[in-house]
Formats: sequence, C-alpha cells, structure tokens
Amino acid sequence: MMRLALLLTFACFVNHAFAQSDWRMLTEIDSMTDKIKRSATTVNADGHTLSVYRGPADATWVLFSLGKTSFDTLAPRRAPMFRVDGNEPHDLDSDRQLTERGLGLKLYAWEPRWINFSIWHGKEAEGRSVKLRELMTGQKVIFRYTLSTGGYKETTFSLAGASHYCPVKS
Repeated sequence: MMRLALLLTFACFVNHAFAQSDWRMLTEIDSMTDKIKRSATTVNADGHTLSVYRGPADATWVLFSLGKTSFDTLAPRRAPMFRVDGNEPHDLDSDRQLTERGLGLKLYAWEPRWINFSIWHGKEAEGRSVKLRELMTGQKVIFRYTLSTGGYKETTFSLAGASHYCPVKS
C-alpha cells in the first residue's frame, strides 16, 4: 500500500512538473540608449530558444535560435515554417523575400544560427494578427527549418504559460 501511495505521489509530481511553464520574462537594458527590452523566452528539449518581444514601433517579433550544442546552421535562402497546434502552417519565406527586395519592409532577419521575424505590427486599433493570436492561445508550436547543408529538421516548443509572459497582454 505504501508503494502505491509513493507511486501516485511521484506520478502527480511528474505530471505537475511537465505541466509547468518553462517560459520566463527576460529584461535587458540597452547600454547605449537605456531602453528596457522585455521578452518572453523558453528553451525546449533540443536546447533551441524561442523569444517573443516588442520591437521598433511597438511591433511584436519572434526570435528563433538554434541551441548552443547544435552544429546545425540555417539555410539563408529558405526561411523556416511554423505551425501552432492543428492550425495552418505559416511559411516565413514570403516575409524573407519581401525584406530582401529592399522595399522598406523589415519583416525578417537571418543569421546562420537564428532568425528574427515580425508577427504583428503592434497597432491595437487594427486588431491582432493570426500569428500572434495563435501563439498566445496555442498549446505547442512546431518549427521546420532548412539546414544550410540540405534537408530539414523540426523542433517543438510548448506554449503553455506563454501568454502570461507575452509582452502583448491578452
């Protein structure tokens, strides 16, 4: 009987631990401007990082970066895709192409180990974007990224608790 009680206690603890949010709020102060930048950030089991933050003109941006122990690099000519729960996937390649055409649109930035992309212009009066609403209400997001050496990989982040830390309040 004692073993059963211990087993049930352990099972409840493990279940509670996995249900906890791994999201946290990071606060940075720019040393040149003294502006405060807050971001909701999580690290997944693969060691990759996902951050949501308010950028220039109050737009909301996402930073997806590969883990420090990963030897992978992101392909420069094929942007990642992401999918929240069972919703339609969002292909970031059109944002990449619009940014590269030099039309004054800054929607996407790439480096070999990370990408940064806009998900909402920040104008409350015009409503929130589908991407932002999905990330704030979803359970998980899957990123599919193309490797610079060819092929692709996928990684998943839990969104549980993300809206609590999101710089845009629901």
